Amino acid sequence: MRRIKNIHEVYKFCNPDNVKMVYSKNELFKTNHPSTAIVLQNMGNMYYVCCVTPGTTCIENLEEIPPLTMRAAPKLIKERLDYLAGKSAYVHPAAKNALYRALAATPELEILNELEGEVRESADETLPWGITDDAQAMVREVYKLHQGYQDASTGGPDRHNAKRTQCHEPKIEPSGGRYDGSIGKR
Repeated sequence: MRRIKNIHEVYKFCNPDNVKMVYSKNELFKTNHPSTAIVLQNMGNMYYVCCVTPGTTCIENLEEIPPLTMRAAPKLIKERLDYLAGKSAYVHPAAKNALYRALAATPELEILNELEGEVRESADETLPWGITDDAQAMVREVYKLHQGYQDASTGGPDRHNAKRTQCHEPKIEPSGGRYDGSIGKR
């Protein structure tokens, strides 16, 4: 995907018969034109995806997911967890697969399934060099963050923490005069 400023920039990358604007990566679209340029509009930005031939598909099916390398795995996992925590608006397509591979053989797969709204099968292997252990800890933090948002919005008690944090607001004492910033009273 390449970020573009306007729709006319797609002609730099291909010579389409039609330009199709989509608003979500999993939105299905159909084209009957011999060559159609696909443009994703997301959060006020436009991205040229590619040119497609006639048929029905979505952007997720068009993007190739490169094989996972152990060198890239920690960065991709952190990127996906930032996305799930709401800190990032866009994530590389390989990041979702990297996080799944890290948590597929752990009990935290249930947490991941709940966060992503999917049901994925468990696997037998974990990622080496502590990558899986780090991912387990980070996904628990993101889950606690989501539980905190849900509890704050519903007003209900926190299921996971018996002790609630208490907010102490500073006491405001009424004053008789105007405070001008000096140390002594007048």
